[in-house]
Amino acid sequence: MHTWGYQDSNALGTNQIPGYYYNPQPALAGSLNGRFAVAVSTCGLSSTVLTSNGAIHVWGYGYTGRGNINSVPLPVQLTMPITGFVPKYVSSGVYPETNAYKGVMTFTLITTVNGTHSQVVGWGSASKFYL
Repeated sequence: MHTWGYQDSNALGTNQIPGYYYNPQPALAGSLNGRFAVAVSTCGLSSTVLTSNGAIHVWGYGYTGRGNINSVPLPVQLTMPITGFVPKYVSSGVYPETNAYKGVMTFTLITTVNGTHSQVVGWGSASKFYL
């Protein structure tokens, strides 16, 4: 997968020099372990990808489903918290705070299925009851 645009806090997943700058040319965003992306969602500071084998990969800054808000420079595969359900859809969003640049609230939702049943797994900023 290739990404381009504004690089801040590893938002592009290319492990480039940290900082805020514009990257106008597509650059390879790390490895997806030999799989191809079937769904991509981004909230500007982080990205989430669903791959052809049902794996979820994340990178960027903020709440990326790993239990902390440390920046992730390259795509890493998440371990889903539920078993027996396969991720099918991914969606991310952002709600910017008005008082600070890094005060944005981000969230990601993954819809999973198991036969005729489905579950939604979510993570992100829980401020203001958004999750």
